Amino acid sequence: MAPLRTGKKQAAQHIAIYSVGSIVRQLAGFIMLPIYTSYLSPADYGVVSLLIVMIALFELVIGARFAQAVPKFYYEKEDEQHRSSVISTALLVTGFVSLISTLVVALNSELIARILFGDKSYNIHVALYGTLLFTSALEAYGLTFFRLKEKPFIFIANSISKLVLQLSLNILFVVYLNKGVIGVIWSALLASSVMASVAACYILYNSGIKYKGNLVKRLFKFSWPLWLAGIAGLYVASSNRYFIRIFSDLDQVGLFELAAKFSTILPLLIWNPFSQWWQTERFKLYQSEDKGVTVFPLVFDGITTIMVLVATGIALFSGPVISIMASPPFHPAATAVPILVFGVLISNLRFFFFFSFLVTERTIVITYIKYASALIATVLYLVLIPKLGFLGAASSILATEIFVLLVSFFLSKKYFDNGIKLYYAATLIVAGIGITLVDHFLWGLEHSIWKMLAGKTLLAFVLVVFLAVSVFLNTKLKNSLIDFKDEIKGKYIKTNL
Repeated sequence: MAPLRTGKKQAAQHIAIYSVGSIVRQLAGFIMLPIYTSYLSPADYGVVSLLIVMIALFELVIGARFAQAVPKFYYEKEDEQHRSSVISTALLVTGFVSLISTLVVALNSELIARILFGDKSYNIHVALYGTLLFTSALEAYGLTFFRLKEKPFIFIANSISKLVLQLSLNILFVVYLNKGVIGVIWSALLASSVMASVAACYILYNSGIKYKGNLVKRLFKFSWPLWLAGIAGLYVASSNRYFIRIFSDLDQVGLFELAAKFSTILPLLIWNPFSQWWQTERFKLYQSEDKGVTVFPLVFDGITTIMVLVATGIALFSGPVISIMASPPFHPAATAVPILVFGVLISNLRFFFFFSFLVTERTIVITYIKYASALIATVLYLVLIPKLGFLGAASSILATEIFVLLVSFFLSKKYFDNGIKLYYAATLIVAGIGITLVDHFLWGLEHSIWKMLAGKTLLAFVLVVFLAVSVFLNTKLKNSLIDFKDEIKGKYIKTNL
C-alpha cells in the first residue's frame, strides 16, 4: 500500500507544480526570441519593450490590482461565502477599473504615443496593447484563484495552454503574415483575451457574483502603500527604456530589452521557485525560539552560491547564444547581459533584509528605500545613458541595486537582526564578476565559436572549483548541506524499501 502523503509532501508537490507553471507561462518570450530577432529590427523590439513598460506602469497607477490583498483577506475566515465574496469583489472592482483604464488609454493613445515614442503614429499600437490592462487583470485573478483553491494541475494546464496559444499566434502573425510589431501585439492580445475569458468564467461559475462594499475599502486601504512602493520599483527597473529612447534611439532600447530578457533567466530558474517556498517559510522561522537567526544565514549563503553559479554561467554563455540565434544588429546586446544579470542577483538578495521591515510592520521603510533608489537611478541615468547608451542604463541599475542592498542590510539591523553577514556573499559575487571580466577581455576580439566556448567552459570550471572551496570553508553551510543530503538519501531509501 502506498504511503499516505503528509501535508508537507503535498505542499512541496504543489510548490513544484506552481513553479513549473510559472516558468511555462514565461517561456513564450524566450522561445520566440530567435523569431523576434530575425523578423523584427532592434527598433521594433524597442517599441514592444516600451509598450510593456506602459502596461506595467498603468497597472500600478490605474489598474486597481489586489494581488497581495486577496490571499490575506481570503484566509481571514474559513467561511466559503466570505471567501467567495473576497474573490468576486476583487475581480469585479479590478475588472471595472481596468476596463475604464483601457478606454482612457485608447482615447488618449496619440498623446501617450507622442510621450512614449516621440511619434503619434504609434497610437494604434498603444490603443491595442492597452487592452491588456483589462485582459491581463482577469488572467491574474484566475491564476490566484487556482492557487487559493489548491488546483495546481489546473494552474499548470492553464499555463501550458497559454504558452501553446501564444506561440501559435506569434508564428502566425510574425512569421507567416509578417506583421512585425503589430503582429506581436495582436498575438499577445488574442492569447490574453482567450485566457481571460476562461479565468473569468471559471471564477464566476465557482464563486458566483458577490459584491461587498465594505470589503472594497479594506482592499484599497491595504493595497495603496504597496502600489506606491511598486511605482518606485517599476521606475528603477523600467524607466531606463524611456531614458534610452530620449537620449539615444529605439535601436538601443531593443538591444537593452534583449539583454534584460537574458538576465531574467536567473529569477525564472532559481529565485522565483525558491521564493515560492521562502515567502511563507521565513515567517514560520521567525516564530521559532531563536527567531530563525541560525537558519537565515544558511539559507542566504546557500541561495547566493547557487545564484552566483547560474548568473556567471548566463554572463559567460549569453554572447555565443545571442550570436547564434539573433541577427547581427542584435549582437551588441550581449555586452550588457553580465551587468544586468548581476544586478538582478543583488536585487533578489535584498528581500532577505526587507523581511525585517515586514515582520516588524515597518513597511514604510521599504517605500523610503525604493524612492531613494529611484532618485539615485535617475541621476545615474542622466549621467551615464547619454554617454554609454544602453550600457549606461545597465550600469546604472547595477549601481542602484548595490546601494539598495547595502542600505537595506544596515537599516534592517535596527528592527530585526536576522544574523546574515555579507562577506561570504560579497566574496562570491566579486569572484563571479571577476570571471566575467576575464572572459570579456579574452574574447573582446573575434574568435572561432568553438575556441570561445572552450575558453568559457574553462572559466566556468574555475568558478565551480572556487565555489566548492568556498562552501567547504563555510563550515555551517557545509554541514547543513551534508545533513540535507543525508536526510534526502534516508527518505529515498526508506521510500523504496
